[in-house]
Amino acid sequence: MMLYMLRSQDRLVDAAANAEIRALMGPSAFHNRLRRAALDRWPGANAYCRTGTWRQYVHDSVLVERPGAPYAIAALCGTWRCESELLSIGREADICAGAAR
Repeated sequence: MMLYMLRSQDRLVDAAANAEIRALMGPSAFHNRLRRAALDRWPGANAYCRTGTWRQYVHDSVLVERPGAPYAIAALCGTWRCESELLSIGREADICAGAAR
């Protein structure tokens, strides 16, 4: 999460490295449920993410930059319901981020 915080503040190494990280974490062919949950509510937001799997586990993380409430979230799921559970966590996190402002 520290990487996401520094990236969001443009304090990650230097401007060139920060731009490279932004490009690597930008939209990709990989399916990220947390990004989808945020963009469903805020289509114009920037969402930088990473996704990973290992055995039955799915890990999603995202840095969301949206009006009034930038936030980062990471979640790990190991059940057969990961799709719906991670989408639900993403929606709730987005609601909480807006309520905290």
